[in-house]
Amino acid sequence: MSERRASAAGADDPEMHPGYEVLAAVALGALAGAGIAMLLRPAVQPSPGVRVLRNAKRTAARYRRDAPKRAAELLDRLPLEDIGESLGAHLAAAREAIDDVVAEEIKDLRKAIRRQRKRLGV
Repeated sequence: MSERRASAAGADDPEMHPGYEVLAAVALGALAGAGIAMLLRPAVQPSPGVRVLRNAKRTAARYRRDAPKRAAELLDRLPLEDIGESLGAHLAAAREAIDDVVAEEIKDLRKAIRRQRKRLGV
């Protein structure tokens, strides 16, 4: 005499649990379909911020390679002699203006000293 558990008593009897085989097949099919869909889906797209940073990195690298050549071209186009002459003229004018102001201040201070001496009787 064989002892069987109560839960396995009707496991071989298809009429005991109708539809379980179909339900199990549907569940296995859904799991298999979901797994295949996950394997075949396209890669996750990076966020817009990551794309912007990537593009900025590429652009910076391109400009870093071209920078020496572009700097030389810009320096060749600059009128360095004209800039030097213009700057020299402005500096000379500023120097003269400062000299004039200092001379006026010294003259005013001398007048103030004379007035003070006269007032004090020295």
